[in-house]
Amino acid sequence: MSDRVYVIKKGSISGGRNSKSILSDESLLALADMKPPIVLQTLSLLRLRFHGDPLTVKDLARATDVGSYDYQRPNPD
Repeated sequence: MSDRVYVIKKGSISGGRNSKSILSDESLLALADMKPPIVLQTLSLLRLRFHGDPLTVKDLARATDVGSYDYQRPNPD
């Protein structure tokens, strides 16, 4: 367990934030040749976005409970 997560590639350090922030930052993950968690990849493919970016299936289940989610479908533009 850690309070802060860093991304290190070829001696360059980025990050220094909490794990949820790092794992939902696609541009930062790309610097380390990493991909977002499968839940975020799936939501992106479906063009869905949930408040708080659920990172696990359990987070997604909580986010989709009736009355407890803030669902936004992005404009197709």
